[in-house]
Amino acid sequence: ASGLIAGAQDGGVVTALLSGLLRAGHIDAALVTQRRDAFEGEALLATTPEQIEAAAGSVYHQANPLALLGVPPPEGIDSIAMVGTPCQIAALRMLQKTPWRYRRSAAHLVTLTVGLFCTRSFSHSALRAAVTERTGEQVDRVDVRDGRLSASRDGERVMVAPVADFRAAALRGCDECSDLTAELADVAVGNLGSARGYSTVLLRTPAGEEAWEQIGEAFETLPLTDPAAVPRAEERNRREARRVRPIAAPPAELRIGYVEHLEAYSATDRSHVASPPHRSHHYRTSC
Repeated sequence: ASGLIAGAQDGGVVTALLSGLLRAGHIDAALVTQRRDAFEGEALLATTPEQIEAAAGSVYHQANPLALLGVPPPEGIDSIAMVGTPCQIAALRMLQKTPWRYRRSAAHLVTLTVGLFCTRSFSHSALRAAVTERTGEQVDRVDVRDGRLSASRDGERVMVAPVADFRAAALRGCDECSDLTAELADVAVGNLGSARGYSTVLLRTPAGEEAWEQIGEAFETLPLTDPAAVPRAEERNRREARRVRPIAAPPAELRIGYVEHLEAYSATDRSHVASPPHRSHHYRTSC
C-alpha cells in the first residue's frame, strides 16, 4: 500500500493511516517518533493530523515512546495509537498484560499498535560518526532497504553501503531479537516484498482490521511483488538470533523465567553480571 505522503518512508502508510484515523475520530492521539535530525528522534504524543504528518519518515534510533505513557495524557485522550519497533510493542503488551495498581501508566489507553519491521536500531551518536567518516560530510536523511543503508544530503544520495558494515553502531540487544515483523502488533508495516514507494502491511488482529477498514480506501494498493520475502526474512532473522541467544522464546511468550535466563546465559559473553556485595540477598537472587 501507499499513502502518498511526501517525505515519508516507502509511501507513508503509517502516517496516512494514523492521520486518517485521527480525522475520523477512531483515535484521539498517536504516539509517534519524530526526527530531530537524520540520526536522532524523540517521542511525541501527536493530537492533530498536522503533528502526525510532520513526524513522517523513519529514524533508526530508540526514542523510548513508552516513557510518555508514564505521563498523564491531556484531558479527552481516551484512545491512543502507538507506533513502535517490535521490542517496544512487546514491552507495551507486557504492561497491558500485567497491570499493577501502583504503576502510573496510560498503557491501557493504547487501543491500536502499529509495529515497524526492524532488524536493528542504532546508537545515534555511533551511527552518526560511522556515516560521517564514510561521507566526509553531514547528511540529513538515512534510509535502510534491502539490507543496505543509504545516506542523503539535500535530496542527493551520498552513500550506499551494506547495513552489516555498521554493526558496531547497532544496539547490542538487537543481535538477540527474533521478532523482525512485530508479531504482537495490531498492524505491522515494512518494505519487505513491496515495490519502491510502497509498504507491506500485515493486519494481525481484529483491531488492526477494523482500523484498516476505516480508511483503507484512501490507499493505493498493489499485490506484493515478492510474497515470500517476509517469511524468508523472518526465518533468517530467527536463525541469526539463535546464534547469540541461548533462549529462543517466541515474542508471544513475553516472559522468560529468571532462573532459566541465568542458566541459559551462564558461560557466555552475555552472562549475568554479579551484583555488588553490599546489595541484599533478595537483590542478588531476584534482580
